[in-house]
Amino acid sequence: MKVKTLIVDDEPMARGVIRKHTGHFDMFEIIAECQNAIETINILNTQEIDLIFLDINMPQITGLELLSSLKNPPLVVITTAYSEFGVKSYEYSNIIDYLLKPITFERFIKTVDKIKTKFKNTLEEKQVSSLVSEEIKFKSNKTTVQLMPEKIFYLQAFGNYVKVFVQKRGMILVQQKLQDFEDQLPSEIFIRCHKSYIVNKNHITRLLKNEIEIQNTTIPIGITYRQNLNKMKV
Repeated sequence: MKVKTLIVDDEPMARGVIRKHTGHFDMFEIIAECQNAIETINILNTQEIDLIFLDINMPQITGLELLSSLKNPPLVVITTAYSEFGVKSYEYSNIIDYLLKPITFERFIKTVDKIKTKFKNTLEEKQVSSLVSEEIKFKSNKTTVQLMPEKIFYLQAFGNYVKVFVQKRGMILVQQKLQDFEDQLPSEIFIRCHKSYIVNKNHITRLLKNEIEIQNTTIPIGITYRQNLNKMKV
């Protein structure tokens, strides 16, 4: 994942230091360098930015005034020559670090570690959010059915059909192969436990050596699928 980055500072030399430090890491994609808040706002209005290295003491509009004006600001690393701004800057939840000029590379490495951690967590949150929010669609009796994946308990192959067992709706019979569902369903939530079954890991109430229990239903575990299920903890 590339972190789309802005460098904002009214001093060319200060921007150059950040550019040089970020150049040692593949994770940064420098979208632009800005020398004031107006330039920064113009970039933010036209491009998606993940991170700003932001100087506080700029003419006309300070870095903190800029942050206060933004409705959905990206993550920020403050850069400044004035240590007294440190406490004030941490009142902003999107500020993840505070760098005091002159910025040494040794100190910058610690900031990079914080950025990596923050974006790893952000990416995981986006992935989970995507899984929760994205519906799956399939045909049942010539009708299109839309379901949230987390509502599905398990699926069972039934000849040329699949039985989909769903919260509150009971069982839905779908003329589709189980393999098609396996390709469609998010692997973070669902797991194939048998040639005839796919189960929602979040609904497993008991996991034994040879069987799974979901909603008082016992589902067999196939020998070829046992290794993957043994890694799970319920």
